[in-house]
Amino acid sequence: MSDRKNAVTNIEGAAAYMAVPTETIRDLIDSGELPCTRIGEFIRFRYSDLDEFLQKKTATRRKSPDADLRDEMLALVRVWSRTWGSKPVRPTELNDLCNRENLLLARRGDMSERSQVIRLGRLLGAIKGVDFDDLSVMSVTDRKGTLYRLESNVNSASTSRSQSETIPTDSESDPRSEAEKTSC
Repeated sequence: MSDRKNAVTNIEGAAAYMAVPTETIRDLIDSGELPCTRIGEFIRFRYSDLDEFLQKKTATRRKSPDADLRDEMLALVRVWSRTWGSKPVRPTELNDLCNRENLLLARRGDMSERSQVIRLGRLLGAIKGVDFDDLSVMSVTDRKGTLYRLESNVNSASTSRSQSETIPTDSESDPRSEAEKTSC
């Protein structure tokens, strides 16, 4: 093909062209960052789209945690907390909750439910331990797969605070009077 602008390639060709592993290409497809065309079970890329993607990535510096994502995840955590509390739930249940509440629509994509669940699972894995309104997402694994639960950070913080408040100072810890202390 002499006209490179309209030429297409597959995942392996895109990975070679961009000098990245094929798994990176698959992740970019799943996240919706890299445009592609699906023809049946085949995925194809235009070289012009790959060039445009590389140009955008070169022109913009990567930002630290996405503020929009944090806001969206905070909304999910709040609804999740009201719905299930700290009960462990599967990504499929969380995906259903997201669908009911219209949460993380762009992040989960408009593909199949399985694809949405996979993307949501990746998001949850990426935010494990991150604090959202004194709640953290934690994962638990059972024989059927990974479950996620919310863990309160308030109890651990207030427990350590109350322990430090009850620890007496040196003068309070010694029950002897001042006279007894100086006579030793």
